[in-house]
Amino acid sequence: MNQILTQLSVLAEPFNIIRHPTELLDIILVAGLFYGIYSLINQTRAVRILYGIFILAIIGILGRSFELTLLNSVMRWMLTSIAVAIPVVFQPELRQALEKVGRSTNFVTDLRNFSRKELDQFIVELVTAVKYLLKHRYGALVVISRGSGLREYIESGQLLNATVSAKLIQTLFNPKSPLHDGAIIIEGNQIAA
Repeated sequence: MNQILTQLSVLAEPFNIIRHPTELLDIILVAGLFYGIYSLINQTRAVRILYGIFILAIIGILGRSFELTLLNSVMRWMLTSIAVAIPVVFQPELRQALEKVGRSTNFVTDLRNFSRKELDQFIVELVTAVKYLLKHRYGALVVISRGSGLREYIESGQLLNATVSAKLIQTLFNPKSPLHDGAIIIEGNQIAA
């Protein structure tokens, strides 16, 4: 371990930014932590709220830099309010993030990861179902997720996690079916809800 740390310090010497190799490790770990937090909230409504908090932080920094007394007082009050509100507002996202950290697999599959044959089969099944629905005049809203924040809608609906098939889609949109709903959400090649 010491040999690795010595080699890292030799590599960092020309830049004179990092005085000790553990500082490099510290920077990498903190960057990884921030990236992990961002990737957890990236697909939720929390990211928009976080952008708002980020803007307030910039305003607070400017207020402190220019010694704006009233603005600093207001920002201190807002900081206290935000610190209390964050666990309340983000309760569902915090719960989901902790669950996601506990799971090791990535739930969302991207269509770009499919083979050409799988993609063709997916399209055939979807088009066949849509033609059937059109013929029978059944209304349908088919949402194909591309990594946007749909997790809260998926979890509020009837979870399926079933492979996309024309028959299943036809059944889901049949008004006489017990699982009849106005919409389905597709993630990868799975009907999530």
